[in-house]
Amino acid sequence: MAVITHSLYASTNLFQSCKVTMEYSEAQEKYDDTLEDVRRSVEVIKYNHPFRKYVDTILSKCPEDFRRSLRRNDDYVDYNEQDCSIPTEKSLIKMHINVMTTMRNYTRTQSQKETLLHKAIQLEDDIANQNSSNRYYKRSTGEYNGYLKFLYSPRLEWWWRIVVRSLLLKVFAVTLGVFSAMVVWSECVFFISKPVMSLFAIFINGLGKSHSAYVSIEIISILVLAYLCVCAYRTVFKIRVFNYYYVASNHQTDENSLLFSGMLLSRLTPPLCLNFLSLIQLDSHVTKDNAVLETEYTKIMGHMDVISFIANGFNVYFPIAIVLLCCATIFKLGSRLLHCIGFEQFIDDDISQEIVDEGKSYVQREKIKSARSRDQLQRRTALQNSIRRSELGNKSSASITDWNNYKSCDSTSNSKIIAVWLCLHPFLFSHCLMLFFCILIHFYLLLFQNKIFY
Repeated sequence: MAVITHSLYASTNLFQSCKVTMEYSEAQEKYDDTLEDVRRSVEVIKYNHPFRKYVDTILSKCPEDFRRSLRRNDDYVDYNEQDCSIPTEKSLIKMHINVMTTMRNYTRTQSQKETLLHKAIQLEDDIANQNSSNRYYKRSTGEYNGYLKFLYSPRLEWWWRIVVRSLLLKVFAVTLGVFSAMVVWSECVFFISKPVMSLFAIFINGLGKSHSAYVSIEIISILVLAYLCVCAYRTVFKIRVFNYYYVASNHQTDENSLLFSGMLLSRLTPPLCLNFLSLIQLDSHVTKDNAVLETEYTKIMGHMDVISFIANGFNVYFPIAIVLLCCATIFKLGSRLLHCIGFEQFIDDDISQEIVDEGKSYVQREKIKSARSRDQLQRRTALQNSIRRSELGNKSSASITDWNNYKSCDSTSNSKIIAVWLCLHPFLFSHCLMLFFCILIHFYLLLFQNKIFY
């Protein structure tokens, strides 16, 4: 079962790696074309042109290697007499936008490609080490060189990656599955107050009868709200509107996407808190129970029945649609719909298998390339170490010869110093001992004279 899970996860990762690699190739082509346009503009617009400051601004957004490769030309050109195609201000503005966009897409796809490649190699290593007889984890990319390499031995790594981590992930998956089932059930029945069928309302009401259970109520409320926030905000972070609004990892998210995500989070938090109050049946406008005390949150933020369309029961029965969303997620209806439209998604068909095979070949090529570079680095370091050892050997032989000469010359003087020290050593020890006793006697007489012993 564990091998099947690892294989499925590895196939999904290979599918994503192939897609990101194709995106990276397209981004690299656009990146090269944009830099070539910038190079032509730099060659045309000299330092005495009024648009040169705009070109310098564009160059500041380009990579440093590209700026160094440009040939500096300080020649003065009379643009009134010379006929040349000078870019307009609008074209320079468009070029500036293209440079920032292509640079962002290029760095983002490059970072994602490296991350997915590293993850794919790790998953292949996990599958290869599943049936290891000696229980030693063998990496295809060499030994572990992290901060804990003195503790993270191959045997400990095998136990962690093959046994302990998979067990923890299973326990975590079962726990979150039970939590999700509780949330779905409570969302479907929270408007039923007699009898109380919402699980979270039952927990809160049971603990509310005891005056000493305030900490338990706080812990349950924090856990439920945290899980609801994780489920809701994770969906927000996965939203991708082409390349305009897209939250990427490794600090590759642009400013517009961050503002868009922050706006969605700010608008989503208040109704999420109100939904939590409905789940624990502390919203009197949902339960229609006037005996329920109004919370401080609803006193400030109000209720959801301000609009007549929502007040007629929409906010009560619409959360039942979460069951349809769960069914669509289980049967992958969204991925199948996108696949039919033309957006490639990982499903069980021939096209997805071809993309997975391409991802495998790409990972193998990268592994061979990294192995070659690693071998070259090892040969280079071995050659440098041998040269350094030979140089140290020559220096050490010369230094040993010099030391022997110095030792033969100064042996008589050293023997004289040692003889004098052996003669004076007893006298020095006795003098130090006598000085110590004199200090003790002087201190005793001083104490006795000041009558401290009375």
